Amino acid sequence: MFHNNWLGHVNGITLGLGFLAGLLLLVGLIVAIFWIIRKFKNQNNIEQPVQVEERVIGSSKEVVQNRYAKGDISREEYLQLMTDLGE
Repeated sequence: MFHNNWLGHVNGITLGLGFLAGLLLLVGLIVAIFWIIRKFKNQNNIEQPVQVEERVIGSSKEVVQNRYAKGDISREEYLQLMTDLGE
């Protein structure tokens, strides 16, 4: 069988595989672009210092007093801790 076109004999399977390969290439390029953008975005965040909310707890004695006031520790524990802290 002789063919006059420069592609030769092309059947449906060949066309389908070519379309699938092109589609996979396109999806791969889109994923790569999103990955690159995300990588550069994360690098910019790393360079900038992260602001952390600072909480002032207070002195050790204030912490013990607050725990006693909330009922987290008993009176005996409170007195022992205050003695240990040097009241």
